[in-house]
Amino acid sequence: MAEALLQISDLSISFGGGAGELRAVDRVSLAVHRSEVLCLVGESGCGKTLTALAILRLLPPEARLGAESEVRFGGRDLLRLPERELDKVRASDIAIIFQDPASSLNPTQTISRQLTDAIRQGQKISRRKAQAAALAALSEVGIPSPELRLKEYPHQLSGGMKQRIMIAMTLAKQPSLLIADEPTTSLDVTVQAQILHLLHRLRREQGTAILFITHDMGVVAQMADRVLVMYAGQVVEHGGARGVFHRPAHPYTQGLLRSVPRPDRKYERLNVIEGSVPLPGQPASMCRFAERCGFCRPLCRSAAPPLTERDGAFARCFRYTEEW
Repeated sequence: MAEALLQISDLSISFGGGAGELRAVDRVSLAVHRSEVLCLVGESGCGKTLTALAILRLLPPEARLGAESEVRFGGRDLLRLPERELDKVRASDIAIIFQDPASSLNPTQTISRQLTDAIRQGQKISRRKAQAAALAALSEVGIPSPELRLKEYPHQLSGGMKQRIMIAMTLAKQPSLLIADEPTTSLDVTVQAQILHLLHRLRREQGTAILFITHDMGVVAQMADRVLVMYAGQVVEHGGARGVFHRPAHPYTQGLLRSVPRPDRKYERLNVIEGSVPLPGQPASMCRFAERCGFCRPLCRSAAPPLTERDGAFARCFRYTEEW
């Protein structure tokens, strides 16, 4: 495969220090290629959003990055890029859509002002041309009466409308990489379908790569080329979307898929993954899924399993190693 557009290597994020250190993200590595959709999957608190925030150095001040962490984009390590250069990347090359669009829009400014400012930040054009581009962007995302919406404030719009405005900003900037952090979680099914369609179109027409973060396996099935599954701060499985859905290797991935309701099995009881997610401070010398796993052996509690290849994919499980 061609060189990755985004390459994250050994990303670790910790909070606190000394004996009280909590490692929320533990040596995560991933790659996103041009025009590809990589879905980052896992339950709340597994480190998905922290991984995304690290790409553009948007982590909270108390977060500490591991010394070996690298985030390379276009050949440059964003974690060590001067702030002025990083601002240029944020302005035009990488866009991010957050789960709650209301928190990303300024309540004191009109939609027109916010859209045109975002467009002009990445392109050296007049305000008049930026306003025309803003109007075109709103039309592209299917917002009715776009001229009227440009004059309104965020509080006058629905959640789905706000999310489409955030995507309109992305369309206008034409980024190489879009990070979509659970952009459809709070939306109804109809609006969710519209948002996913827009993202597909962005990828198809502009060649944008998408890092899509979600815990919804149904959305993953619609969007993903490849899937990376996280659990308790670690990558536990990654591979092609078809392989992960039809031949899941890690017990956690298998449990996630069995937990998805099936319309063809109306009266089937949903599967439940017993137990609780371990705290971030759990010792690294064991499998983090051991206490919830039906395949657990003493080995799983005495050593940490490596990511091991299995049919072209990778799983962090001893069942695919010689030790098993």
